[in-house]
Amino acid sequence: MNKRKIISILLALIVLLCMFFATACGGAESTGGEGEGKDWPASVTLIAGPVGGPWYPVMVTFAEYLTEEIPEVTWTVIDGGSLGNIRVVNEGVDAQIGLTHLNMLEKALEGTLSATEGETFDNVAIGNAVTLSYIQFVTPVKNEHINDFKDIFDKRFAPGQLTSAQTYVIEDLLAYYGESFDSIKENGGSVEHINFSEMATLLKDGHLDVACFTGDLPHASGMEVDLTSPLKLLTIEEEAIKAIKEKYPSLAIEVGEPGCYSGVTEPVTMLGAVGTLIFNKSLPDDLVYEFTRVIMNNSEKIVNQYTSKTYSCYLNWEDTLQFSSEEDVHPMVWKAVKEGPSN
Repeated sequence: MNKRKIISILLALIVLLCMFFATACGGAESTGGEGEGKDWPASVTLIAGPVGGPWYPVMVTFAEYLTEEIPEVTWTVIDGGSLGNIRVVNEGVDAQIGLTHLNMLEKALEGTLSATEGETFDNVAIGNAVTLSYIQFVTPVKNEHINDFKDIFDKRFAPGQLTSAQTYVIEDLLAYYGESFDSIKENGGSVEHINFSEMATLLKDGHLDVACFTGDLPHASGMEVDLTSPLKLLTIEEEAIKAIKEKYPSLAIEVGEPGCYSGVTEPVTMLGAVGTLIFNKSLPDDLVYEFTRVIMNNSEKIVNQYTSKTYSCYLNWEDTLQFSSEEDVHPMVWKAVKEGPSN
């Protein structure tokens, strides 16, 4: 073998060895990940609700416990909103974990939510339930002829903004009676898709008959009206509530107690929208599991931080999975909860 051929073979061997080591090093780097060999992202963002609402402080509290117990990941909280959070978590870029209303999420996933027509959400996994929002129909006590949900069919009504969770519940309630937002207008009433603050202003000014507040009971905007114009809650027929609950098991059935507003003298049965965690499916399973274990093992301390039932009433081992089936929930969330508290 001549000298030139030997050199060529040696060079080829050197190139092959370099390629082998480059591949080996690259493979170790891509699977090594963050935190003691785990393939975890360096940071995870939680998307909550608006600052000042119940979801934001709850997510901040989650982040505090997560930072303490899973320090190898940086946990950040940003503000958002129920519908937008579904889109953001599905994309997984600006946030990977969020809160949304379960009844809205179910419609979005099955493709029947009008606000997301044509969109698909294949990268969203359902987590466990955390919060409750009371869906409350209110009118001033002076409106003696308005006492039941059926009385709104020809009235000036504010159901909420088009992208809010209660709007879709109200559409279903109206449909139960063969009515709709359009039929209210045809009957001589009006429908205003406005925010809670605007509802309060119009109720106080007498330019609105009925508003639907969603959240705390009493609601902050409702209390603003109640100071000068006592409010009462509209009743909803038991059969109507059962029909909606049967259609959407994720809705809660709650009771407004006497005194929640000045004009409420008897218990009033109402529906509630459940706030649930959602996860981007690209998150590692073991991270989703550890996330769930952290918030559930600290659930009692988290719940005790808030006086309002709205903030975290379902964050306990018995209730947090009651609104979803095992086949619908992220398997690691289900596993983490079903294992029960750590000793």
